[in-house]
Amino acid sequence: MRDSFRLFAAAVATVALTAGGARAQAFGDAGVTVLIVSDEEKEVESQVVEDLHRYKEMGTSFGYKPVDLTCIVDNVHWVKSHNSRLMQLADLCAYVCQRQARDRGKTSAAALAVMRLWESVCPRIWSGRVWPGG
Repeated sequence: MRDSFRLFAAAVATVALTAGGARAQAFGDAGVTVLIVSDEEKEVESQVVEDLHRYKEMGTSFGYKPVDLTCIVDNVHWVKSHNSRLMQLADLCAYVCQRQARDRGKTSAAALAVMRLWESVCPRIWSGRVWPGG
């Protein structure tokens, strides 16, 4: 879990810094900041909060080029997905992304329905891959 979250935070910061650089050039501002919102997970919340604080203070310390996470504001905000339409939408998009990767090339009715959903979701994804492996 810890390595997964560290990789996730680094990927979020990298995308934000890339978008922020383009925005800064276009609009002359300082870039973007990121707020991470996650489905409530009582068993990992305190560890994730601790980890993010440490990564923001000390860096991610992995890879050939550690990532600065200061663009991530505050901390992870936990919500109950059944109370948040945006979280439900994020869950749906993640599910469709995972299913289309798994069902690629299949011709069952379910696989074809997923591909139709994927055609709606795909143009709205900045960068996506199924992790691990995919």
